[in-house]
Amino acid sequence: MNFFRNRPLAVSFTFFIFASFMTVSLNETEKLTLAISFFTLSFIFFIISAILKRKNVCFSFLFSVAIMMISLALTMSYIRVDKQNTVLPNGDGLIHATVVDIINEGSHSVSYGVSVESFDNNQCDIDAALSLYRHSELKIGEKIEFYGSLRALSSKDNGFDERSYYLSKGYTVIAECESNADVISDGELSIAMKLALLRKSLANNIRGKIGGESSELMCALLLGERSMLSDSVTLSFSRCGISHILALSGTHLSVMCILVSFLLSNLNIRRSAKIVFIIAFVLFYTALTGAPSSVVRSAIMNITAHSAFILGRRYDSVTALNISAFIIIIANPFSVYDVGLILSYTATFGLLCANEFFPHSRQKSGFIKKYVKYSVIY
Repeated sequence: MNFFRNRPLAVSFTFFIFASFMTVSLNETEKLTLAISFFTLSFIFFIISAILKRKNVCFSFLFSVAIMMISLALTMSYIRVDKQNTVLPNGDGLIHATVVDIINEGSHSVSYGVSVESFDNNQCDIDAALSLYRHSELKIGEKIEFYGSLRALSSKDNGFDERSYYLSKGYTVIAECESNADVISDGELSIAMKLALLRKSLANNIRGKIGGESSELMCALLLGERSMLSDSVTLSFSRCGISHILALSGTHLSVMCILVSFLLSNLNIRRSAKIVFIIAFVLFYTALTGAPSSVVRSAIMNITAHSAFILGRRYDSVTALNISAFIIIIANPFSVYDVGLILSYTATFGLLCANEFFPHSRQKSGFIKKYVKYSVIY
């Protein structure tokens, strides 16, 4: 019980996070009904906490805030997910769009992330996934036009949950092209596009100098560039049940931070300057890899820990974990569909709970244990 009693902020955020994950299985009516019910219940407990004796006011107030967090999660999902469903135009038409990312490169086709700007000369702003034949090599930032249609995401088909997969990446519809896409102009590159191009350039350099499947694995593990993995490699990892190794996670970022910290330890610089450099590296590496949810989770925890040291405050891993998940979901409500975030959050939360409830495991020390602990709490 002390695990939660000493962390009121973490408790409140935990209610919000788990309620957000549960909204995936609820429809619009259920979300709205539950949001109103929990809001009313939180208001009642808030009134009760105001009239109770002083010794009970903290618990009642905390319980009221926790229920309010559930209502907030349901309301946010209702407004920013369900009510943001785009009214799609019917039939086929001329589509103008900008290539913003390369989602996946298969043996026969390539999936692109595009920002649709117009449909039959009618202005719109839709983030869509576009699949083209393998010989169509579009570049990030290019403005394209093609004749096709826009359709809503479908549910599970042959074991593949198209809706959850593309929503987790921020794409709300599928753009279907009848023939091929024509490049109109190069267009202007945003910061995110420039970082995506830098990631692709680094991956191509690694692939060119090393070659083979080793370069594909290195690109996936260092840069999160899984689009270059061949179908045979992906299938082999999947059959062995270790395909999660190919996905960037907080552990990858922690290992990179350990290496940077080790290199900086040999330089004669102040510790505060070293921490600032590590924070800058964390931000750059997170942006370079495309900011997957699991890496963002680790980045926020890492920055929180180093900021606590600079400010002279005590760092609590559980609170930092819940703050990171709260920020991710607030920034992108579609992230609740990301299985990587769910696994990253629940696995880290379980490890931190085990570390809390089994204090004898923390008495031993050593080089390996030190860096294993670093990879867990950050």
